[in-house]
Amino acid sequence: CFILFFFFFFKQKTAYEIYQCDWSSDVCSSDLVRVAIEASEHLVYAAAAAYDSGDRETLTGKAAMAKLHATETAQLAVDVAIQVLGARGLESDSTLAHLYKEVRAPRIYEGTSEIQRNIIAREVFRGRI
Repeated sequence: CFILFFFFFFKQKTAYEIYQCDWSSDVCSSDLVRVAIEASEHLVYAAAAAYDSGDRETLTGKAAMAKLHATETAQLAVDVAIQVLGARGLESDSTLAHLYKEVRAPRIYEGTSEIQRNIIAREVFRGRI
């Protein structure tokens, strides 16, 4: 549920973000974030399709790829938004401040990135993905 809210929130480019953007730096990498979000969505859909079709052989690897990519993308998007908005983005009542606090949690309770990478590597070596 958090990841779906996150995707909805960051898919929209705000007028303030466009105005503040320094196009010569990598701070304005919101287009890359949008591409990463789209990729995360496709990985989640691929894992869901594997689950729905009963394909248990590839499910573990696909789910690990989706979890890894979605949590890494969430962290990237929050970091970019904070860079663009600066200190205003971290005001205590802002949505971004809430997301900044929450974005670290999925990396812990969904399994650390290193564990997900190990699962992916194991599944690749087994020829399942």
